[in-house]
Amino acid sequence: MSVLGQWPRTGEGRQIKAATERITRLLDSAHDRDVYHAFDSLDQALNELRLILTNPFFQRVLARKMHVSRLGARQSFGSLIEGHITDFDNFLAVHRPSKDEISKIQAAPPPTFEDIDFSDRLLKIAPEQQIGPLQFEFCDGVLRIKHDNAESDDRDRHNITSANNALISEGNYLIENLIASNCDQRLTETVQSIHEKVSTEIDIIHLGIANLACGQMVSRFEAELPEVVAARLEGYSVGVSLFVGQYPAWHRFVENAAAADYDLTDVRRIYEAGTALLPHLREASTIVNPEVPRSVEWVLEAISNPRRSSKRALFGAIRTLENLLARIFTEFANLLRSASAGANSGVKRGTSVIAAAGLLYAAANAAADLSPAAGRIAKANWLEQAAKLVKRGLENGE
Repeated sequence: MSVLGQWPRTGEGRQIKAATERITRLLDSAHDRDVYHAFDSLDQALNELRLILTNPFFQRVLARKMHVSRLGARQSFGSLIEGHITDFDNFLAVHRPSKDEISKIQAAPPPTFEDIDFSDRLLKIAPEQQIGPLQFEFCDGVLRIKHDNAESDDRDRHNITSANNALISEGNYLIENLIASNCDQRLTETVQSIHEKVSTEIDIIHLGIANLACGQMVSRFEAELPEVVAARLEGYSVGVSLFVGQYPAWHRFVENAAAADYDLTDVRRIYEAGTALLPHLREASTIVNPEVPRSVEWVLEAISNPRRSSKRALFGAIRTLENLLARIFTEFANLLRSASAGANSGVKRGTSVIAAAGLLYAAANAAADLSPAAGRIAKANWLEQAAKLVKRGLENGE
């Protein structure tokens, strides 16, 4: 994170971050099935490391950074990774079993549904992704954040560039001092996320909501912060608010949020429904990128204190959860339809189908819990219909 401010706008920094997250997910899933699958996951992780080695930003900046081992030995990151690749290549060559040496992997049968038009009906109910802090997509059977490059008016470009440079400098200072302090790690991670989005000018609405969440955290953990850092965090938050105000997407979102009419019970219900879904997103690690639950959690943090929650934070939480549930429902409706037809698409492996069914049921529960408040505040009336349809389909298929 010490070089986050140097990330190029062309995306090489984000590519390295995404590759490391894929490696983590691959290594986490290495024990989920048989030995052959574990070696396959290791092989894929090595390919990701090779891609990192060829990344221009890694070669230019990170490869020369020094790693200090616990014993005090110093080695550049470039040579360290090259050494690991060589060691694991040798290990795989010696120890990897052939397909003939293991039993053939038996894919678990996909769920079935008595209601043959289940998928079609669910696809008609769930809406397209809407303007909000987060949008989602499935890539290669994995649920991910759909990042959005911010668009601005050319007349505001000078102001945006000036604000961007100032916020990057201040963000570097704050991250360095937060890491050195004893404050809650969630505050540090939130500031790092804000800093990344300011640096790359992506996900402007999420940036605005994450900034609100940061304000909630600062008030909660203020006693753990040095006075100077706390004061500069407040100024940084004001600067981020002004920064997002330069983008038309934020103004459209604010206009939509202004019509929200709610009470404290609504805020609690939406927060509880969203936080109840987070463990299921984390458990489904084979089909959900870790960035998804982490980013959703930051959006929910902005409404963690109902009495201090704003209309923008509440509307942002509703839109985020609505987009998330809609994407889960539509993807798995297509999956189940293709599975019944014998198609090889969507989430392909048997264990992933099982994980999909579990996540689908959790999403249905979340939709049912969200429906009363979200339907009244954001006109998300489809949630109740989808929840009933999914639950009935899963129960009939047991």
